[in-house]
Amino acid sequence: MAKKQEKKEEVVSQVPAPTAGTGVVPSYGEFAGQGNEDMALLQTRPPILNLLQALSPEVQEGTEDHVKGARPGLFLNTATKALVPSVRGVIVALLRKYVQWEKAEPGQQGKFVAAHDPEDPMVVAAVAKAAKTKERWKVYAPNGDDLVETYTICLLQLDEDDQPIGPVILSASKTKIKPISEFRARISALPGSSKIPIYAHRIVLQAARVKKSEKISYFNIQIVPAGEDVVSSLLPADSPVVVLAAEMRK
Repeated sequence: MAKKQEKKEEVVSQVPAPTAGTGVVPSYGEFAGQGNEDMALLQTRPPILNLLQALSPEVQEGTEDHVKGARPGLFLNTATKALVPSVRGVIVALLRKYVQWEKAEPGQQGKFVAAHDPEDPMVVAAVAKAAKTKERWKVYAPNGDDLVETYTICLLQLDEDDQPIGPVILSASKTKIKPISEFRARISALPGSSKIPIYAHRIVLQAARVKKSEKISYFNIQIVPAGEDVVSSLLPADSPVVVLAAEMRK
């Protein structure tokens, strides 16, 4: 047994450690480069913003998900783990879906099933059925799964000098939808608003405390103009940010 072990160690020691710039790279023919596009997608996928709540795992000290300095009301960039009280930028797109979640026990959330377009016949029928009940916001798939109206806010983040930082996304459902509706109503009130691209509006995404009762409160998103008002927050038509946001939207 000892001789076999010594032989194995001798063979391993003869294999040179790989180093950059040495050796000949083989030609892989038809398989050349395959899979690298997957890595590119991972690298370019926009970071996700989470608005932390009292029960968010990142706030809980002593857990593996805890982030130092995390507290309710801060935004967490899940890619960089950066914590910020607000995010400045322009909204590139608002994507509306009905997300199907597997039916779960009360107080728990089931597994993600699928994301459906609002025009999907199944969703249209489910929403129409819910509209006839007292709790019209509770929409269910035919098999009983929850259908949750959800917006994905795609944001091009800007610094204080309106220089692009990069894209981030924030998922908004249920109570978070109201601030989005208020934002859309505010910019729609501008004369000629239909000709103004959504990404010409500089905004600040911030948190606002909402009280449900004397003892219970939570944080919701709030979308406010980056300037004094909606008009002063508009970017000029020749702004590089507008061009960049248009490319991102594609």
